[in-house]
Amino acid sequence: MSRWLIGLIPVIGVILSSSVVSALECPNTGPVIAKIEASRVYSRNDPTYSIVDAAAYEKNRELVGPTRHFQAVISRLADASQSGSSELSRSCLHQILSTWARGNAFLSAPKAHQEVLVLTWVLSTVALGVVKADMIDEVRADPQIMAWLEEFQARVVANVEARKTINNHNYWGALAVFVSGVILNRQDLIELADGWHTQALGNIDQDGYLSEELKRGARAYHYHYFAAQPLFVQERLRQLAFPRRAVPASLGRLLNMLSRSALPARFPVPQQPAKETGWMSIYCRQASCQQQFDAHEFIPRLAGRVDVLDATMQKLDTATPAVSLH
Repeated sequence: MSRWLIGLIPVIGVILSSSVVSALECPNTGPVIAKIEASRVYSRNDPTYSIVDAAAYEKNRELVGPTRHFQAVISRLADASQSGSSELSRSCLHQILSTWARGNAFLSAPKAHQEVLVLTWVLSTVALGVVKADMIDEVRADPQIMAWLEEFQARVVANVEARKTINNHNYWGALAVFVSGVILNRQDLIELADGWHTQALGNIDQDGYLSEELKRGARAYHYHYFAAQPLFVQERLRQLAFPRRAVPASLGRLLNMLSRSALPARFPVPQQPAKETGWMSIYCRQASCQQQFDAHEFIPRLAGRVDVLDATMQKLDTATPAVSLH
């Protein structure tokens, strides 16, 4: 089995003693959230799910605010773990995850469709945060966090498997479960998520467009970037685990299309500007891109700043070469 899949990256930091941790000025995450609260933001009369209802948007922003705050704190600590305060940041991150695990955070069954989606994004934040903070060994040594992650990923797996349409929500589920599988050292989860990933790549057509995201009206361009995020990050992590694996041609077509400076003409209606595009800077570091992308963009679903995620991947790239499972 790949050494990367067993340990991912060597542990550098050492968790401080409990007496020191209790004295730390760790960020305030607020009370543990048992159930995610969220609601739809698009007009109910819009089949493309692209026209935002202002009142619904404000309601959702208020409902999901505490969850987004948790994601932001986890992401900032994960980013800071690679700075001069790395040990304090890791200690705070471990303390927060342990507290929320003991409180069974997010494990009350979601009811609204939007709550199911947010659940997946939170797992992505947590799992990638652990990787960015170089804390896999610490998490594996904490039975409460491990039990929490086991139940957390099981909820996400069930939600993905219940879906009938394969689109960006499946892609985010695949990434969250893949990274969780690495942390939990569960090859079955890694293979399950990899199968979803391969299925997702089949949604990319010969011109590099995602068939389901083309249906998103004026936000189709934005949703191509949104959907490509987890596809690219999971594929990059797979390459680190199995160096002989080539980038699938279909994903290359999608990334190449998104790297162009001119708005592609394939979209059926005038497009709104795309958001959360900074992750493309990781791709563009090794590819020729016409566009410029913000490498410092903060994306909680990717556990914080894009440049720190890139640095994490570069660190993994120089680790002991992995051994193929095949």
